[in-house]
Amino acid sequence: MIGLSLLLFACQTRAPGEGVSVPDPTTRLSALNAGLDEALLMWQGAQSAQAQEILEQTYTAHFEPVEASLVEQGVDVLQIEYAFGRLGYRMRRAPGTRKSDGEEVRALLDALTVDIEAAFDALPSTPGG
Repeated sequence: MIGLSLLLFACQTRAPGEGVSVPDPTTRLSALNAGLDEALLMWQGAQSAQAQEILEQTYTAHFEPVEASLVEQGVDVLQIEYAFGRLGYRMRRAPGTRKSDGEEVRALLDALTVDIEAAFDALPSTPGG
């Protein structure tokens, strides 16, 4: 009986999305930029596996949840997904001693940041608004 009561209590009794706190686009954009910066720092510190993991977590936690909204606003999310993939692929390799290694990653990161910011400009300033 107690188990059944706990099960019923634990079940969600509200409609999907009702009462759920969704960060606004500005908050998500800040989190995305912070994650990208952290991934870059890890990569520059020769921790390529950790850099790629942070990049994937940043994508999953802060970009993926707004993809549907971006598509509704006419944003080409495939281009951004591809840019995340290119950056992740490049981050798999540890930075070398050549200056061009850092320039290549920085250029990919800068292009991704510009694309993300342009995409987020298409979103309403508050969720659902």
